[in-house]
Amino acid sequence: MSELKKGVKKVVLAYSGGLDTSAIVPWLKDNYDCEVIAFVADVGQGAEDLERYIIEKIRKGEKISIVEICESVANVERRIIASINRGEGTFLRSTRTNEAQVYKEKENNSTFRLHLLWNNTFGAVTDTEMIPPYTHKVVPVDLDSKAKLKDWIADINDNLLDKLLLDFLTANDMLGGLATIRVPEAYLAKNPIPPHIAKKAKIRSVVQKLMTRFYLLLEGLGYYAFEKSESMLVSDIY
Repeated sequence: MSELKKGVKKVVLAYSGGLDTSAIVPWLKDNYDCEVIAFVADVGQGAEDLERYIIEKIRKGEKISIVEICESVANVERRIIASINRGEGTFLRSTRTNEAQVYKEKENNSTFRLHLLWNNTFGAVTDTEMIPPYTHKVVPVDLDSKAKLKDWIADINDNLLDKLLLDFLTANDMLGGLATIRVPEAYLAKNPIPPHIAKKAKIRSVVQKLMTRFYLLLEGLGYYAFEKSESMLVSDIY
C-alpha cells in the first residue's frame, strides 16, 4: 500500500446518486480501507419547494401569482449565472475520467482525449496535470467550429498557452471545434474555472438544462413555453 493510501482515514464524497459516485464508494473502501462519507447538497434550484407551494395554493383554492413565481424562477437562474461567472463549478455536471485502458477506444476515447487536452495545455501551464481516475466538471463551450476555435486561441494573451493549445489540437485532429472542456474538480477546489474557458462557457445552455423542471411547472400554469431551439430565459423578462 502506498504512503498516500496509508494516510487516508476518511473521505468525504460529493454524492450525486449516479452510477459514478455509487460505484466509487465501494472502490474507495476496498482500495483505501477508509471511512467514506457521502455528502449530498441542495445546490439551490428549489423546484420541489416551488412545486409544493403551487400545490398548496391550489389545495386551498387561493390565487397563484404568476409574476411572483416567474420572479422566483428568474432569481434561481441569476444565481446559477452568477455562480458560473465567478468561475465556480457548483452547477456544472460532474463526470469521471478513467485510465485509458478502461475505454474501448483507449486514448482515442473522447473523454480521455479531453483529459489529455487539459494536461497538455491548461494543466501544463498551471502545474495541475492529472492522473486518472479523477472527477471533472463539464464546461459546455461555444467553440463548435474551426473558426470559433482559432479566434479563441488568437485572443488568448498567453504565448505559451495559445501555442500549447494550437499544437495539441492540431496534432490530435481537434481543430474542427470543441463542444466541452473538462476541468478537474481538484483544480476547482483551489481555483476558479480558467478565465479563458469561462468566457466561452455556454452559460445559458447550462441554465436551461438545470431549470427544465421549473419550466415544466410554468408550462403547467399556462404561462411559459420552453423552446429548446431558443436561448430565452425567464430572467430576460423578470
